[in-house]
Amino acid sequence: MDKQVMNIINGFGKLTVAQIEYIEHNLNINLPKDYKQFLIDFNGGLPQRNYLTLMLNNLNETLTLGVLLGINDNPNYNLISWNIEYKSDMPMSAIIIGTDYDSGLYIMITDKEQTGIYYWDNSYNLESSDDNKNVYFVASTFTEFMELWVFEK
Repeated sequence: MDKQVMNIINGFGKLTVAQIEYIEHNLNINLPKDYKQFLIDFNGGLPQRNYLTLMLNNLNETLTLGVLLGINDNPNYNLISWNIEYKSDMPMSAIIIGTDYDSGLYIMITDKEQTGIYYWDNSYNLESSDDNKNVYFVASTFTEFMELWVFEK
């Protein structure tokens, strides 16, 4: 993974290819190569300092990054735990990859028609969210998603 990711994420270690296959099998999903590489290199992680933000331009809203999920003993940071908990609320081709500080979730959809990273405002924190609309497109790929984040001081 590139230096940009190394500068913003304090990872939880590294994963093996076998662990990635375990995730894919248990969550019934095929993960994109860039996200697999991130998991191998970092296994999720927390922002290195303060917090990270990105501007969701189509809504003029600022989002924050709390954690990118990985495989570890802390259920607050565990990719499998989060996805099992929310499985019935998500499409089959989606997984939760991270959380923000306001209870929103970052999901990755791997369905060819909707591929990308989305922000799921499941707690309706954004002014525009309601029962009919609370999922917002953020980036086409995981790499693009990671390039959007900036440090807040």
